[in-house]
Amino acid sequence: MARTVGIGIQSFDKLIRNQYLYIDKTDFIREWWESGDDVTLIARPRRFGKTLNMNMLERFLSVEYAGQGEIFDGLTIWKDEEYRKLQGSMPVIFLSFADVKADTFAMAREKICMLIKEVYRKHDFLLAGGSLKEGETELFRRVLTEMTDSEAAYSLKNLSGYLSGYYGKKVIILLDEYDTPMQEAWLYGYWDDAVRFFSSFFNATFKTNSALERGLLTGITRIAKESIFTGMNHLDVITTTSNEYATSFGFTEKEVFKALDDAGLGEQKQKVKEWYDGFTFGTQTDIYNPWSIVSFIKKGKFDAYWANTSGNDLVNSLVQTGEPGIKQTMEALLQGKSFETELDETIVFGQLGGSADAVWSLLLATGYLRIEKFEQVGRLERKMYTLRLTNMEVERIFEDTTGENLDYETGEPMTDPDTGAVLDDYKHTYAYEDGGKKMTVTVTNADGQWTGATVYTFAESAEDLSPVVSVKPEELGAVIDPWKPITEQMVDQEGAVLESSEYTYNEAGDVTKLVSSYDDGEGTEKIVWTSTYDDKGHETMTTVAMEGEEGEAQETPTEW
Repeated sequence: MARTVGIGIQSFDKLIRNQYLYIDKTDFIREWWESGDDVTLIARPRRFGKTLNMNMLERFLSVEYAGQGEIFDGLTIWKDEEYRKLQGSMPVIFLSFADVKADTFAMAREKICMLIKEVYRKHDFLLAGGSLKEGETELFRRVLTEMTDSEAAYSLKNLSGYLSGYYGKKVIILLDEYDTPMQEAWLYGYWDDAVRFFSSFFNATFKTNSALERGLLTGITRIAKESIFTGMNHLDVITTTSNEYATSFGFTEKEVFKALDDAGLGEQKQKVKEWYDGFTFGTQTDIYNPWSIVSFIKKGKFDAYWANTSGNDLVNSLVQTGEPGIKQTMEALLQGKSFETELDETIVFGQLGGSADAVWSLLLATGYLRIEKFEQVGRLERKMYTLRLTNMEVERIFEDTTGENLDYETGEPMTDPDTGAVLDDYKHTYAYEDGGKKMTVTVTNADGQWTGATVYTFAESAEDLSPVVSVKPEELGAVIDPWKPITEQMVDQEGAVLESSEYTYNEAGDVTKLVSSYDDGEGTEKIVWTSTYDDKGHETMTTVAMEGEEGEAQETPTEW
């Protein structure tokens, strides 16, 4: 029977009590508990159920919900008697950084402190419980008013100690969306301040915290230990290439197809697969985007639902500021191509502006790319990945959110690729349309003044002719043959064509005919040159005539 579909609900209690559509992920509790890891970090794309699973885990473990295990009745975890005994037995601190978005460090710090105060207020019963030691009551109250950086950094560690003393048990700490503040810090230029603050915070909370039983962090990225997790060698990091928790986040194909059948949408399975399948976690393939599946079932139509959620700012920034090679590969991805790269899943934010591999690692973590093939090569067993866009929804999002940013400029002198001779030192901007099959090269001088523009079109079916794949920026304009355009048009600032050329090629890819024309200045007639070439690419014959008239052919000398 079809259930009511609720979109964006992150409360486990609300989903279950209202009998909304819920796909059972409670086995995540068992897998995490039996892992025995002190601190676990799980990285998954946005809107993949991280917050809901964390809320579910809190609902299961926290003493706040002792004796309320009936909400898990009928779910996988409740079938095990040993886990029934675990329900409601642990002190739990739950915190989410999802809303810590700020364009200054001062604002980010203020939001973090507000969240810490909320957690303290939730446990203010400790002030009257008689378990706090001398000085702890005063420190507790200071956190509720105005805390220093050190007090903020040690706040969860101290609260763990207070709760452990009260309950006689060590504490579970759950931190959701741990990396949101770090992404904001990189975007808005306060990375160093954020690193100093959060390295102290994470170190105190998860490394030197003697009252910590277990810790769990979720986020989108795996940030380098050297930045905010210094010395946390006990941190077990789970990424999209890890086999652990492979089916705990996102929907499996079996789960999706059953939900479609229950909703009377079974006939749409293949198209749903094309739009929303494609995610791979470890060796588990055919993972679907849960946000999009739930949205499709509710709306009944195909759309890029994921695009309407937050989280694209970082990707857009990387596209806008990325080097030409990154933009060329992105253009190739939009043409349906894949590419091979060596990959390190650790995100070093300091390298994002200059390292293509760091950008691909981020796009894989955020769900824009999927692994098509993986192999370890060479004596050193280097990890090589073949990557492509995840599915049709991602292709649509990728095109909509990054397509307008795929233009790029080069301020380097344009050189002849054969001789290295400098051709000019103007700035050339390359703008692409129609999947790279149309390119506009706009030229400006050192003062930024427009000096000219040329529009090229390329063969629709010949993928290797696209300049974004086969030609480096400094080669553009130097030679025609490597791109093999169909047409070349010089245009004015309003886009009016001043001169036009059409090319014909033989099977070997050599120009056999070139027809060029330009306005004679009167705006009424055009002079047309028609040139033919031999099998070596040498010009053999040229005809010059007014448009619409026949001209006299002139043989070209063949002394080469």
